[in-house]
Amino acid sequence: MKTHHYKIAYFLCIGLNAFAQTSHESISIQIKVVNLTTNEGKVGVLLLNEEKKVVASAMLKVQENQCSIKFENQSAGKYAAKFFHDQNGNGKMDANSLGIPAESYGFSNGVKGIFGSPPEFNKTIFTVSNNTIIQLEPAN
Repeated sequence: MKTHHYKIAYFLCIGLNAFAQTSHESISIQIKVVNLTTNEGKVGVLLLNEEKKVVASAMLKVQENQCSIKFENQSAGKYAAKFFHDQNGNGKMDANSLGIPAESYGFSNGVKGIFGSPPEFNKTIFTVSNNTIIQLEPAN
């Protein structure tokens, strides 16, 4: 009977140890924003999980009409990314009189919205299982 309990404890320890190794998996997600029209201002980048919660963010300086950020210590899973180019440095996305964004923005998977509205969130989702590089381009 005692041998049976030891076997169960042994297998539980192995299972918990395997779980601990996978839950501490460290993955990097690099986001490159390319083809910007100017080096003026900064680019705000958001990395969201599949529940639409922000898991990482950054404000980046633009050089040679592009910028890049690597978000370390992420887990395998489903994510979405988006950016906007705050060209005039006022800290917000400017829009014209019709409400259509006047500054560059973009979403993962190259998905575009209609008339300045954001695309369906599920179309921007991508799956990460190891170190990943995502490239974003202006949708407008």
